[in-house]
Amino acid sequence: MLADEDLIKLTKKFEEEHKECVRVLPYRKECDQVEVCLYVHSGKSGILEDLKEAAKEVFAHEQVNVRCLDLYNKGSRVLKVKNLEYPSGKPGRLEGDEVDNISDIISKNLYVFSNYRNVTAVQPSLKVTESKQTTEPCITVYVLGKGHIPIGESEIPQSVGGYCVDVVDGFWYHTAGKPWDPWQPNDAQKSFTRLRLGASIGVQGEKASGTLGAIVEDENNRGKFYLLTCNHVVNGGEQPEIIHPALNDYLNVALWNLRFYMQRLKTVAPGPRAGEIDGLLAVLGVLDDLDDFETRVRGKFDVVEEIEGQHINLIEENTTNPDEIVGFMDEKYKQPFRYYFPDDGEVRKKRVKTLCETKLPELKEYKDNFVHCLENPPRKVATFTKGIKNNVKLHGKDYYVDAAVAELSPDEVDALRDIGTIELVGTEYAPNGNCTTMDDLKNARELCKSGRTTGFTTSKDLLRKKDEAPVYLRDSRYFRVRDGVLHDSSKPDRVKGSRMNEPEEPFSQPREESERDELYAPDGEWLYNCLCILSERYPFADYGDSGAVIFEKCDGTSVEPKCLSGFGVLFGVFETGHKSFALASPLEVVLEKLSQEFSDECSLKLVSDLL
Repeated sequence: MLADEDLIKLTKKFEEEHKECVRVLPYRKECDQVEVCLYVHSGKSGILEDLKEAAKEVFAHEQVNVRCLDLYNKGSRVLKVKNLEYPSGKPGRLEGDEVDNISDIISKNLYVFSNYRNVTAVQPSLKVTESKQTTEPCITVYVLGKGHIPIGESEIPQSVGGYCVDVVDGFWYHTAGKPWDPWQPNDAQKSFTRLRLGASIGVQGEKASGTLGAIVEDENNRGKFYLLTCNHVVNGGEQPEIIHPALNDYLNVALWNLRFYMQRLKTVAPGPRAGEIDGLLAVLGVLDDLDDFETRVRGKFDVVEEIEGQHINLIEENTTNPDEIVGFMDEKYKQPFRYYFPDDGEVRKKRVKTLCETKLPELKEYKDNFVHCLENPPRKVATFTKGIKNNVKLHGKDYYVDAAVAELSPDEVDALRDIGTIELVGTEYAPNGNCTTMDDLKNARELCKSGRTTGFTTSKDLLRKKDEAPVYLRDSRYFRVRDGVLHDSSKPDRVKGSRMNEPEEPFSQPREESERDELYAPDGEWLYNCLCILSERYPFADYGDSGAVIFEKCDGTSVEPKCLSGFGVLFGVFETGHKSFALASPLEVVLEKLSQEFSDECSLKLVSDLL
C-alpha cells in the first residue's frame, strides 16, 4: 500500500495527464480501505473505457479501489441536486454592499481555500440549511465530494473573515466544443455565406469548435473589423487562421446528412440494391480531416444516387413485376418493396403519389444539405490578432477575462457590407452597438445569446436578482509537471517567503493585503468575479458555446429587432447542487482590456451595421 503522500502525488499526476478528469481525489473509507474517485466530465458518450483501464492500471496494483463518477450524464446524482425552498415565498438576495464586502474577504483569503483540492469555486451568497434558503450572508464554497475529506486534508473552516462558510457540491468547465460521437447538427453549425453571430468557428487544423460572439471595430481606426470570441477557442492551435464552420462541425454536418440520406432511401424507396447501401454505410466510418474528403465521400454518394434513381423507376413503372424483383433482394427489404404493389390499383396510385410528393422531397433535403457541404467547405474568415486569458483590473477591481479578437478577411467584410446589419443565428433580434456598463450589470433584465451548440437561449432572471453574485472559480489545472517533477501551485515554492507550513492563523479576520501578496499569489489559480447567468428550464449554454456574446434586451420587453446591448462573453458552465449557470466575463471589461492590447488610443466597440 502506498504512503498517503505518494498516493496524493499519484492522483495529482493522473489528473494532470487526463484532461477529462475535473478532479482525482483519494479517500479513506471504512476498515482503512482506500478509494480513488475520478470526477469525469467527458461528454455525452460517457466515461471512456480507455480512461477506466488507465485508472485501474495505475491504482489497482496499489490495493486501491477506483470509482468513476460521470459529471456530464449523471451530474445531478453526483452533485446530489435538490431544489431550493424559499420560506419567504420568493428568492432572497444579497445587497450590493454586502456582495462587495464578502467578495473582498474572499479575494484576501483565497490562500485558505487553495489548501483544499476538492474546492472548485467560492462565492458570496445566502446560507442554505436543509435545502432552505436563509437570510444569513455567507461564503459559499463549492466542492466535489461534499461530506468526504480527501486523504491528507482537514475540514474546510466553518468561518472566514467573520462570515460563516456554507459548503455546497459544484464544479465548472470551459465550454469549447469537443469532437465526440456524431450529433444532430443545428443551424449554427452549418456554413453561412455571410457570417452571423452564434455561428460555428474553429482554428485551421484543429477539431475543437466555438462560437462567433460579435463583430467589433476600433472607433479610432475605422475600416478594420474583428470577430470577438473566447481566447481558449482561437488561441490554442499552431496556426492563426480562424475558419467557419469549425472542422468537426463541417465533417459532422456532411456525414450526418449523407448517412440519413442513405438510411432513409432504404425505407422510402427500397429495391434490389438496398443491401449495397448497408455495405456503404458500414465502410463510411468516421472521417476526421479534410484530406481527400470530397473524393472519398463523393464516390459513395454517386453510387447511392444511382441506386435511388433505379429504385424510384422500378416503383413508378407499372410494368414492374414485384415477384421477379424480390428474388434479388435481402429478406428484410422484400415486404417494404411489395408495399408499393398492392392488388388494388387505386391504392397503388395513392402510395406512389405520397412517395413522390412527400417522401422524396424529405429525402432530397438530406441530399441537398450534403451537396451544399461539399460545395462549401470550411473557409478562412479571420486571423487571430489579440487575446487575453487571465485576471485584469478595471476601476480598482479584478475580473477574469477569456476573450480574443481576430481580424476579418476583406472578403468577409465585403459580404457583411452587402446586407449591412449584423445578424444572430436563431432570432430576429440584433445588436444595437451598445454595451452594458459595469454600473448597470446588476440592473440587467432579460438576457439572451446565440451559441453554436444550444442556439438562441434566454434567461429572464436578473443578475443578482436572487443570490447569484459574481463567483471566484478555481482553475482545474492548479498543479502541473515541471522538469519532470510534480508541482502543486498551492505549495510554498510558488512565491518567496511562504509560511504555509507554519501553524495556521485564525480565520476570523483576513490577512493584510501586503502580507497576503507575499504569502500567496492566487492569479494563476483563481478566476476573479465571473458573472453567473442562471439556466432555467433548458441549459443556457453547453460545450461549443464558448465565445458567444450574452446580450441584454435594452428594456427587457422591447419588440424592436435592434435592441440587444452587449453584456458578457460566455466561457463556461457552472453546475451546483442547487442551480446551473452560464459563466461570462463582463463585456465592458473585455473590450477595454483588448483595446489596451492594441494601444492606448484603440477603442473597440460592438458593431451593429456595416454600411
